[in-house]
Amino acid sequence: MRRLYAVALCIVLILSSFSACAGFSREERLVRRYFECLQEMDFAAAGKCLGDEEIYSGLISDMDGTSGTDLYGRIQATYFASFIYTRVSVRLIGCEKDGPDTLVTADVTACDSAWITEKVTDAQLGLTESDEYLAAEPQERYLMLCNNIPEIYMTFGDTVPTVTSRVVIRVTGTGEGMHIVPQDSLFRAIGGAK
Repeated sequence: MRRLYAVALCIVLILSSFSACAGFSREERLVRRYFECLQEMDFAAAGKCLGDEEIYSGLISDMDGTSGTDLYGRIQATYFASFIYTRVSVRLIGCEKDGPDTLVTADVTACDSAWITEKVTDAQLGLTESDEYLAAEPQERYLMLCNNIPEIYMTFGDTVPTVTSRVVIRVTGTGEGMHIVPQDSLFRAIGGAK
């Protein structure tokens, strides 16, 4: 009889190791939802997943111009954000309880933002050294820079290198108050920092 209990206990332990996160599906769904919100560029909903609906307000105001950002800044912010956020992906690895919180381990794959910044800067510098640009009036030069941004991003296509980072995402709270704790490591992974 003891042998039967020992075998049953072993089976239970083995099965539970395969489903280590069985009780934490809400936390995993929250992490997935956060990345879906980023991909959809729904920054208010993404902020809600972080427990702070205003966390992306600076980016939103740069994109819509309410921060006083000029046309060039708005175009740059919009294209950069669109390129970064719509391409970010997450693969959940596992999760574990840490006191009242849950730690969700994930691989975040994102565009290499340093590469993008370098290529945009190089292209804009190339434009400013062109004869057409140098011959143009100041207002025309400004518009040329603005119009060049979408063209630069279109040339990237699928050639942008990606960076995959393993991050541990802390989820805290329960029910409606459950949220992801904003962390630098998470934001660096989303931004494709190496």
